Amino acid sequence: MDVRIERILEFWDYMQERYRRSREMVAPLGPRQTCWRPPGGGTSIGWQFLHLAEVMDFYLNGMLRRAEMSRPMTTYPGSKDPGTHDSLEQIEPYAAGLRADYRRYLLTLRGGDLDQMVDWPPGYEEAPVKRHWVITHLAEHESYHLGQVALLYRMVTGLEEGDEVPQPAPETC
Repeated sequence: MDVRIERILEFWDYMQERYRRSREMVAPLGPRQTCWRPPGGGTSIGWQFLHLAEVMDFYLNGMLRRAEMSRPMTTYPGSKDPGTHDSLEQIEPYAAGLRADYRRYLLTLRGGDLDQMVDWPPGYEEAPVKRHWVITHLAEHESYHLGQVALLYRMVTGLEEGDEVPQPAPETC
């Protein structure tokens, strides 16, 4: 296996562990905490996890596989969080399926595949990018939004990872 593919797989496995730990960290939160949005138009923990799944769907299916997305995107850049994403259990089957599909996709790649140009889905007027850019961008995107989840967790609970979450939730959505 090409060393670049090996490194990508190693990093993806690391990100999978970060994702799993983030889900465990927020699992004790109630619905009101999951959909709580910081003042000034921020997004909720629920929105962050849905956005991660939808962006994975966009890049994996819409760009890398040139297929239809599993479902329409609702958390596109610039969209407003309606404050209704209060159930991570509803998001998780969609996210888990995509994450498993993405890893299987990575296993099919060979070194030369990374340098191939990939077109954006119809309707996007962007120049083609290398497949490697898409894969790297997904890693950066994942890192950023899992960081947002950790920050929101601290904002909504006032706690650090591993501390017991108080009930009831501090505010309504």
